[in-house]
Amino acid sequence: MEVVQVNLNHCEAAQDLLWQATVEENGDVLLISEPYRTPIGSNNWVSDKTGMAAIWATGKFPIQRVVSCAFEGFTIAVVNGVYFCSCYAPPRWDLEKFTEMLDNIVTELCGRTPVVIAGDFNAWAVEWGSKRTNSRGDAVLETLAQFNVVLGNVGTTPTFRRNDRTSIIDVTFCSPVLAQSLNWRVSEAYTLSDHRVVRYYVNRRRSPAPVPSTSIRGWKTELFDVELFAAALNFGDFGETLDASGLVAALAQACDATMPRRKAPKNAKSPAYWWNTSIKRHRDECIAVRRKLQRERCPVTKEQLRASYVTARSDLKREIKASKRRHFHELCATVAREPWGSAFKVLMGKERKHEPVERCPIKLKGIIEQLFPTHDAPVLMLENGNAAFRRKRCGARYCAAITIDVKNAFNSASWEAIAVALQGMSVPPYLCRVLRSYLNGRVLQYDTEEGVRTVNITAGVPHGSVLGPTLWNVMYDGVLTLALPPGAQLTGFADDIALTVTGESIEEVELLATDAVGRIDEWMKSVRLEIAHAKPEFILISSHKEVQKASIMVGSERIESVRNLKYLGVKIDDRLRFKDHLEEACRKAMNTANALASFTPNIGGPSSSIRSLHANVATSMLRYGAPVWAHILTEKQHQNAVNKVYRRLAMRVASAYRTISYEAVCVIANMMPLCIILEEDRKNFRQARSGEPLTAAVRAINRAASMEKWQNTWSSATSGRWTFSLIPDVTSWLGRKHGDVNFYVTQFLSGHGCFRSYLHRFRHASLPRCSACVDVDETAEHVLFHCPRFAEERQQLSNKCGTEVCRSNLMQLMLQSGDLWEATATTMRLILVELQRKWREDQLNGRA
Repeated sequence: MEVVQVNLNHCEAAQDLLWQATVEENGDVLLISEPYRTPIGSNNWVSDKTGMAAIWATGKFPIQRVVSCAFEGFTIAVVNGVYFCSCYAPPRWDLEKFTEMLDNIVTELCGRTPVVIAGDFNAWAVEWGSKRTNSRGDAVLETLAQFNVVLGNVGTTPTFRRNDRTSIIDVTFCSPVLAQSLNWRVSEAYTLSDHRVVRYYVNRRRSPAPVPSTSIRGWKTELFDVELFAAALNFGDFGETLDASGLVAALAQACDATMPRRKAPKNAKSPAYWWNTSIKRHRDECIAVRRKLQRERCPVTKEQLRASYVTARSDLKREIKASKRRHFHELCATVAREPWGSAFKVLMGKERKHEPVERCPIKLKGIIEQLFPTHDAPVLMLENGNAAFRRKRCGARYCAAITIDVKNAFNSASWEAIAVALQGMSVPPYLCRVLRSYLNGRVLQYDTEEGVRTVNITAGVPHGSVLGPTLWNVMYDGVLTLALPPGAQLTGFADDIALTVTGESIEEVELLATDAVGRIDEWMKSVRLEIAHAKPEFILISSHKEVQKASIMVGSERIESVRNLKYLGVKIDDRLRFKDHLEEACRKAMNTANALASFTPNIGGPSSSIRSLHANVATSMLRYGAPVWAHILTEKQHQNAVNKVYRRLAMRVASAYRTISYEAVCVIANMMPLCIILEEDRKNFRQARSGEPLTAAVRAINRAASMEKWQNTWSSATSGRWTFSLIPDVTSWLGRKHGDVNFYVTQFLSGHGCFRSYLHRFRHASLPRCSACVDVDETAEHVLFHCPRFAEERQQLSNKCGTEVCRSNLMQLMLQSGDLWEATATTMRLILVELQRKWREDQLNGRA
């Protein structure tokens, strides 16, 4: 493994260049001090508590296990069997805190081998090339003496250089078994950091065989035809003077005639997406100027070179940012063309990352055995939970809810149990024979360092197949029809089942629940499934003011009751208040809204119709399970929580200013207020549960009722009255067949924009008056309908509409046709562009 060790000084451009450097000069593991950022949710990144030290696996070896990431100053992870500890100790730390970090490293690495401990300790010691040893250096040497580690630093080349100051503060320690082939060296790679890159090699395990180059790539031998190969050889030229190279060429020609070549292997690492020749040229210029600066001895010339280096470095940073910005705008344009394409997945963090995968045959064999258990060859013929509150004190006063998880469910489904279930359902024998052929002979292939391995599959339903869920349901139906104790009831979806038990006392609930879980466990064993005994969760729901506790037995494990649990994505608490679920749903939706905001700027980006599609992604998170928990929205604090997220989404759809009211932005963005939507969801759910067919006609009736409620709310609202004067009827506005709102249209519809009255309201302008009129405030109405500065634009719009445009007929004209909508939007844009130009001019001249 090629290891790269560097301090990035919390510089974004330095981290970007390091990315490109690992592509050009290789690098399997990066030990980074002071990274600019550490990606959230990435499997090949790990950092300490504060993000000051990080480990980045970029090569063929993944991070196998994170040992420690909860302390300050260091993080530990296992890569290819080696314990890597990346460290960073800031200079501001006192000696006590520094030694505390070292002691924590000792505790975490005790008994673990082999190890690599590396990073920027900001410590001096003559052992690694410093002129003297300070207290920090003594602490490092004394602490690491407890380990069987050796110093990896070689020579006296400085690892830190700033102006004329140099030092060696980037240090590497490793186990003796790794030191023999370490080849520690200071690299000349340029990263815009004051610290230089350190490289060394860690030879823990035999490296995979090198990938053949494109010029000698092999053939698809599975298509080899002996007779065709022999015929091709008969036409070959095998003369007496044929040498070894000629013989190889003749055989290769025969192979080409017999079978196709394999595809050329792709590079494991592709260049950074923003990399181009211009950035490479700027980087080369920085390297050249820096070398001259380091070698120059004349003070005057040195100052000139230093100024040139600063300029070249600034140009490089600027060029990287410009390139990244261009690619981001291109990505946003791609989203506008393909709403759900790869660009959307990248921006939402859903793009599949090509991260390193495990290839060790021994470890992969253990993983496969866990995921795909081996069964003997079979002869195949093939509103819940509110009872505790609704009942009186004399009845069932407690309700227990237990979620039961099946270990490796779909891969462990017994074919024999499926056959028995099919026979019990009187499935015709010929269909059972078809299923026998469908399941038998399945083989799993997986790649390792030593080639392709195979495992025979003897259980499980095929993932991603049409029949898979049906076969699972056929077998799993038995658990839902079990005879359970009185007061116990099972609910299931796929392999997720929930058990509810009611009783008059806690003791009764515990006994009944333990009995019911025991029966479920016995049934699972009869079909060769296994309950994950450590995973079941259990809550006790009651109306007592004090929190009640209980425990049940699941196999040999005792499970204590908790305050809340998650079932099918909904958090259920012991008071059925659903506050935790609402908070988590709002948090997830807000994260999605923030991600959407990154590629939906007010000016440019996708149209409002595309933005609305993307906003529905976050809205669906808020609507999930709403029929169960939406009743809590009668409380104002919960309404405010969901409205805050929904308002953020509507602002992105309408490209609105952040000061716009919730009522107005929902109307402009064509987004019905969320609380009304959730109430409609509850009504549809209740009708479906009552047995009434939820037809399209019924849904239309419920939607009409929601529209009426929205209209009443909009008419009686106290905010957004300018918008109401333009759009009094939400039904006609929502039902239009054309017209997207944008940054300019929204400013006029909301009155929140580059108008002096608005700017004065928020203390950006000294006066609200129009600069071209006397004693008149510059409002959206004045600018669009009355201001003499824009009489020409207003007259052109009236000519296209065939009548004079005023506040009372503006919406009627816009909704009349797509051409009139576009003409009105263009007029609004031209007026606002001029207003913005005038505003910036006044700002520069001090007249704002």
